[in-house]
Amino acid sequence: MAYISFTDEILGSETQFRFSIKIVQPKISVKQLICSRVEAEVDKINKGENQPASLVRPAKLEEILNGPKKKKVVDVEKQKEVALKAFESNGFLMFINDDQVTDLDEELPLNKDLTVKFLKLVQLVGG
Repeated sequence: MAYISFTDEILGSETQFRFSIKIVQPKISVKQLICSRVEAEVDKINKGENQPASLVRPAKLEEILNGPKKKKVVDVEKQKEVALKAFESNGFLMFINDDQVTDLDEELPLNKDLTVKFLKLVQLVGG
């Protein structure tokens, strides 16, 4: 069992988002780690917890269908797909204990707690 602490940052600014989850398996792939994080974030959003979403961004269609006063129900499978595509297209960089990971299939042993940082890059104006 290990605790995984997530932080999100935007290059050049302060930490935007922080939370932790507990994983009880002996190892986890980078892909499973991203999916676990998205599941935890979607669960909090769907429970109505008021916190900024980082990787999870409800689609405009979801917002339109749910309307302004209805409780948002975010599709976890869709959000996992979006997050994995963002990772593969360098929409964000991912660091585990300060080491960058680039392979979704990389296996991580869970013999100690992990610190995971998602670093979003900001596009330059005109670039």
